[in-house]
Amino acid sequence: MRTSLAFLIALGISPILHGQGIVNFTNGGNPSPEQKVYIDDWLNPSALAPGGQRFLVALYFSPNSDSESSLTQTGSAVGFIGTSDERTGIFFGGGRTVATVSPGASGFFQVKGWEAAYGATYEEAVANPRARVGKSPVFMADTTNPDSTEPVYGLIANSHPDRPFRGFVIAVPEPSTTILVLAGIVAAVPFLVRKHPKR
Repeated sequence: MRTSLAFLIALGISPILHGQGIVNFTNGGNPSPEQKVYIDDWLNPSALAPGGQRFLVALYFSPNSDSESSLTQTGSAVGFIGTSDERTGIFFGGGRTVATVSPGASGFFQVKGWEAAYGATYEEAVANPRARVGKSPVFMADTTNPDSTEPVYGLIANSHPDRPFRGFVIAVPEPSTTILVLAGIVAAVPFLVRKHPKR
């Protein structure tokens, strides 16, 4: 199924959706440090996302495109496992059913995270420059046919080796270069005015 989906995408053909697939929305199952979620500081064990609902993550999906603009949220957002004083960086959202090209086909996924105080969704939070937000790279993962007796695996086990799930950092985004340049110009204006007084 991976080969057929990749072939259709390479030809620029949008497959018609004829099935469903289930994926377990979790990065649990003995993840590596690179497969966990951190707050402010990548790969710092003391910066792993704390348990509870202070920070949330949501699963995004597209059956046939790896463009972020084509990904839509599937299911509700969830917090991280453990108590607020436990830092695990692990989330567990349960099974998510998505519309796929055929039953149990693979698709494109992304996990987005944010600080819950700034919105119920990632889109609400990212609109606030003070909010801590983050997202994984878009990755490919298999799904399980709902009509089969096969187990439903998590994002790590189901992701493709050449495009796997990777963890990420939830942090306040760094200012863009344009904003920094404009801020520098604004800061320099009073100095220039004092240096060259009007005659």
